[in-house]
Amino acid sequence: MARADKPRRDRKGRRWPPERVGLTALSLAVAAVIVAPLVVVLVKSLQVQTGLFESTFTFANYQAVFQGVGLTAIGNSFAIGLGSATLATVIGVTLAWFNTRTRFAGQPVFEGLVLVPFFLSPFLGAVAWTYIGSPQVGLLNSLYRLITGSDGHLIDIYSLPGIIWVAGVFHVPLVYLMTSSSFRQMDPALEQASRVSGAGVRTTMLRITVRLAIPSILSAAILTFVLGIEDLATPLILGNMKGIDTLSIEVFEQVQRFPANYNFGAAVGMVLMVIAGAGVLVQHRLLKRRSFVTVTGRGFRPDRLRLGPGGRAFAVVLNALYAIIAVVAPIGTMIAVSVSQGWTGVIDPSRFTLRNYRYLFVENPLAINGIRNSLILATCAATIAIVLSIGTAYGIHRVKVLGARVIEVILNIPVAVPGLVLAVGLLVVLIRSPLYGTLAILMLAYVVRYFPYAQRSVTAALVSISPELEDASRTNGAAWWTTVRKVTFPLLRSGLFGGWLLLFISTIREVSASMLLGRSGTTPMSVALWNFVNYDPIGAAAAYAVIQVGLLLAVAFIMLRIGGKESLRVG
Repeated sequence: MARADKPRRDRKGRRWPPERVGLTALSLAVAAVIVAPLVVVLVKSLQVQTGLFESTFTFANYQAVFQGVGLTAIGNSFAIGLGSATLATVIGVTLAWFNTRTRFAGQPVFEGLVLVPFFLSPFLGAVAWTYIGSPQVGLLNSLYRLITGSDGHLIDIYSLPGIIWVAGVFHVPLVYLMTSSSFRQMDPALEQASRVSGAGVRTTMLRITVRLAIPSILSAAILTFVLGIEDLATPLILGNMKGIDTLSIEVFEQVQRFPANYNFGAAVGMVLMVIAGAGVLVQHRLLKRRSFVTVTGRGFRPDRLRLGPGGRAFAVVLNALYAIIAVVAPIGTMIAVSVSQGWTGVIDPSRFTLRNYRYLFVENPLAINGIRNSLILATCAATIAIVLSIGTAYGIHRVKVLGARVIEVILNIPVAVPGLVLAVGLLVVLIRSPLYGTLAILMLAYVVRYFPYAQRSVTAALVSISPELEDASRTNGAAWWTTVRKVTFPLLRSGLFGGWLLLFISTIREVSASMLLGRSGTTPMSVALWNFVNYDPIGAAAAYAVIQVGLLLAVAFIMLRIGGKESLRVG
């Protein structure tokens, strides 16, 4: 009879060390948790209820998606995705080029302001722009009527162009981050050769710099397209009242209605996931080819082009205009609305009051509960994701767990899965379990959704550490766990904290999964804000948005102080 603690062996009869057994089990368990809700969504999408507890397999749900309202939703989703991606790419690439390849006045300040919307979300941007661009009480339209004497309005943010505008403006930092890294890595000799040959700054930028950065630019555009298509909050706030339907809104409404139509909602979700997955796959292939932009093996000192007075003035104006549109105006208007007794589109200091903040902190328990729930969820989800990713990353890249390549692919699947689709799967799986209606189900959703980002953060830190350090420890007699605890983890720790903070921010920003899974008593800040926007005075909603902005920017400041812009890993 074999001993119970006898080490397992592989097919060639080699003994498996305990750490390989344990990390293989951990990696398989995490992979199973990721795959399970997606399999459920697929199965549900192929079913139609024929009775209270009976169903049959059919493609009827997919046929319904590509008819009538479904086609309209697909068309609107593509319009938002393409429009916002185009806007974000043009602005983001231009800002990245000016801020990384040239010099102009106020550059460090503008670089910081460009990143601010990255830490907020299009949801907060949509809320802020309702105060700016509402036809009736929007600040911009009030100024337009005051100046022109007209009774009309300049813009209507509650429209398809309004949705594209907000989504595009708030996705600019993603494009900026992804393309600025390529611009910084380029050998300046290539641009210098172009200038020596007689080409001007604009010609050099278009024919040399931008062409070399095309893989990064295209991958950034695809990522913003995917984010635009899967966005729920922005179309819900700015388009729902005008009947603008999207795939994400269709999923949300099918699952939230009574009785819920999980089958049709799952089919819409699968269409959304296929579109998002195709985009992410193309983006991944482009990123793999990104390395050719440096085109040099020799060292070089980064240099910047010298602009003329007109070019420097244009750079300042462009950066200042974006800062006003994406940072100053939205946050400033939210603050003004939050301290106003009643918002009419006019900033009147004589009507300023802290009544809205008193209402949130003293009279309405939803506000405090939302803040507490978000802090608990963000802290726990970020910690769990980082801890699990340490185990899986170490297993894949150091211990070589069984099926390492397949497991690594599975662990990155959530990148291509919209949060709404993941939430539908978890909702169907756990609706009859004790987890339903608790913080635990939200925490699980956050961990699964953001696990790939934790995995990438840990992997980047791990592969930068030479295995020779661990080998030396083991050679000197230290056990595997002692080596990990005393050698590997201390070297990982500084790099992991930036990843933890990024996950913390992402969790607080999350809207889609929270909207489906949050229930009374477990609502995070994003859902609480949605409730304030719909059911409370406008000033209370603005005050709560200001609180969320303050919290996110405070954490972002800490993250950038600790890890710098290198801690912002996107794409």
